[in-house]
Amino acid sequence: MLFCLKEVSLIDAMPRDGDLVLREEADDDMTVYILHVAPGPDRISFETRKEALTAATEMARRFGVRVWLANGPFDFTLVDDPERTR
Repeated sequence: MLFCLKEVSLIDAMPRDGDLVLREEADDDMTVYILHVAPGPDRISFETRKEALTAATEMARRFGVRVWLANGPFDFTLVDDPERTR
């Protein structure tokens, strides 16, 4: 049996400086999506996930950075990587 193993480093699993990070935040009856540049403070909030992902993806492609969803303080999901879509 043949197995192909790909080495995955922490760099591949976490945002780099300059990458865009989106997180969902719920408060009472309202959910907002907050965008920031890693590492840094919150920058922009959006009312819908679609609106947030569209804006983040457009910005990321313009500046050549990646887009991540924050699932927790140290848990991220890569959403868009311009280097892989070329």
